[in-house]
Amino acid sequence: MPKYLIQASYTTEGIQGLVGDSASGRRADVQAAVRAVGGKGEAFYYAFGPKDVIIILELPDNVTAAAVAL
Repeated sequence: MPKYLIQASYTTEGIQGLVGDSASGRRADVQAAVRAVGGKGEAFYYAFGPKDVIIILELPDNVTAAAVAL
């Protein structure tokens, strides 16, 4: 299965959501979504700088990767 690197940034609303929820809850949500489309999460990192999250995923195809990235 091909691997994809996705970089994401939180919006102001998203950051406020992290305060009410734990960061691990967001990670679990992403992992559940990836499994639902037949993929597998390989790595999930929080980062400083212009991107807040870096994720490496194994997904069936480019269409699925685009859907997950959105």
